[in-house]
Amino acid sequence: MTEANDTPKLVNDNVLCEACAGIIPEGVARRKKGRLRYHLDCGSKDLPQEPQPQPEIRKFASGAVRSKDVDAFAFHLMSPIALKRYAKVCKEGSVKYAPMNWEKGLPIDDILNHAINHLLQYLMGDDSEDHLGHALWNVAAAVHSDEMWPDLNREFKGLIERFRAGGPRSAQPQESLAAALVERALSPSTHHCDMCDGGGLPAVPCILYANQWVCKLCKPAQWAALGLL
Repeated sequence: MTEANDTPKLVNDNVLCEACAGIIPEGVARRKKGRLRYHLDCGSKDLPQEPQPQPEIRKFASGAVRSKDVDAFAFHLMSPIALKRYAKVCKEGSVKYAPMNWEKGLPIDDILNHAINHLLQYLMGDDSEDHLGHALWNVAAAVHSDEMWPDLNREFKGLIERFRAGGPRSAQPQESLAAALVERALSPSTHHCDMCDGGGLPAVPCILYANQWVCKLCKPAQWAALGLL
């Protein structure tokens, strides 16, 4: 077997096929397997392979052996109750929007706003939907977004860095980013109230409650609970 290296074997400036030792003329299509060169029609031969790292092996009392490639995880310790509620939210989202709609790309700040809103709705006693299940889904989606969509999160990561450095939205350098996200999630926004708007009323300050925009006249208790009255 020919030893693999970065330089192809040359005979009178011609590249030799590592499988059949034949010359591969200049301009003739060739293929590479790892760092080795072959004729295109040598693909069916028993070609030399570069050594691959082998996983560590565990031997059980029964004599069975298996790799240790999942030792960094403990999937068997995950809560099936939480996973079932997470899966139910996945189903609801696929019906409401489309299967895998979220995998088109969602930025972390939007995902965390929804997660925080669901947690606050739960703490305020709202039971119109599974707020903890939805918060769980959003945190999982935030983890996915953090790893898979850096371009979508570049601006938000910059916000985090500004907070660490005591940026313009920070009263003190140690001000919590979570506190700012809560503030953003709870800040009244100008919307048409979903409860009282029906007669062409103008848009008014509303907060998001149970996935509806509600004004302080329709839900004064919720506004008061947030210290907004």
